Parts: sequence; structure tokens; C-alpha cells
Amino acid sequence: MIKKISFIFILLIILSNCGYSPIYSSKEINFNIIKITNHGDKIVGKTIERKINKFTQNDSATNNYNINLHSKINKSISSKDKKGNPNTFDIKLSIKLIVINSSNKKREKTFSEGTSYKNNDNKFELKQYEESLVENFSNKIADDIIQYLQTVSSL
Repeated sequence: MIKKISFIFILLIILSNCGYSPIYSSKEINFNIIKITNHGDKIVGKTIERKINKFTQNDSATNNYNINLHSKINKSISSKDKKGNPNTFDIKLSIKLIVINSSNKKREKTFSEGTSYKNNDNKFELKQYEESLVENFSNKIADDIIQYLQTVSSL
């Protein structure tokens, strides 16, 4: 019985000190976003803006940025069947990020995500699937943008 209690106690100590820390902890954020401007696909722009909007009220930040987002979705047919109907599609989301600091120095970076997927006879389900892909890509790119802004200490 004492061995069981000792084992559980040691296990709790080990697991409670696993080194967890939040990805975007406030002590690591050294930037403040003053303004976000979207060009291109409105849904993609709003999704990314919602995700990075929490960095617009960081008064203790040393770097202030204006951000321009240029989004573009490319959907193409990658293969067709014998009748000429689409069999698989490719979809790619590209975001051109332009970061301007308070002294008007510019830095540009392009983020992109893409995949291939099969056609579906049910066009409603196909459209829903495409929208979920674009939303997932937008969230992934928003995370990449935040990480990029954390690494860019000064322009």
C-alpha cells in the first residue's frame, strides 16, 4: 500500500513539473500591432485579423507595427477522369505580409499553405470541405505570422 502511495506521489511530482508554458506568453511578446489592413479574400483576412488582434493592446511593447495582408486563394484541377470531369483539385492559400515599423521601414514575407483533395459528387459537402481547408490554412498562417513577428525584433 505504501509503495502505491509513494508511486502516485512521485508520478504527480514528475507530471506537475513538465515544463509547460503558454506559446504566446506575455513576457515574450515584444511587439504591438497598431493597424491591420486586409486586401484580397475578405474571409481569410478576417480570420487572420481575429487571431492576431489580441496583440493590438500591448502597451509595454518596444516595437510597433502596421500590417498589410494580401491574401490569394488558388484552386485548380489537378487531374480529370476519362470523361473530362475533375477528379482531384489543388488548393493553395498565399498571404503576403508587409510589416511597417514606426520609422516606416518595410519587411515583406510570403506565407502559403496548400493541399490536394478529391472531388465529391455532393457539391455542398465539397464547398464545406473547401471552406474548412481555407479556415485551417488561415489559422495556421496566423500562427506563423505571430511567430514571425516575435522573431523580428527590429526592422
